[in-house]
Amino acid sequence: MVKKGQLKLMENVFVVFLLIFIGAIVLIVYSVNNINEQKQELELKYSIESLNLLKLFSTFPEVECSIGDEIKENCIDLYKAKIFSEKTKTLEGKKLYFPILGYSNITLYYLDENMKEKNITLYDFEKKNYNTKISYQMPLLAYNNTYTFGYVEVYIYR
Repeated sequence: MVKKGQLKLMENVFVVFLLIFIGAIVLIVYSVNNINEQKQELELKYSIESLNLLKLFSTFPEVECSIGDEIKENCIDLYKAKIFSEKTKTLEGKKLYFPILGYSNITLYYLDENMKEKNITLYDFEKKNYNTKISYQMPLLAYNNTYTFGYVEVYIYR
């Protein structure tokens, strides 16, 4: 026969286990939520970083559209871009632009006069053993005697 004291003790033990179980669930939910928030903050930081890199790159005199003294914003001169691409394929060019562009890949996509999509890899310095690859795209004008639609895609390696 179970005594009243034993029942009371078993109730207390059950309540303690129940509180520990509820506390563990709350701790797990909080941890998962905190991890997701950190991932979102990191993704936002990388997106802002890649956008800043694109904005900076589009102002390089090596690729920007300029007619006389007039500089057109968000425009890349295809002739200059092809020369820039050849320059950055060399070791000297990679060393020159690495402090600014870092581990990234910048590719220009545009429509040619026959409305076919073409691309030029402007800069490519892939990090070995990267953990994360962040991409961002920005629309712009491509100029080759006439203006055409284009966009630049950047991949940043972390």
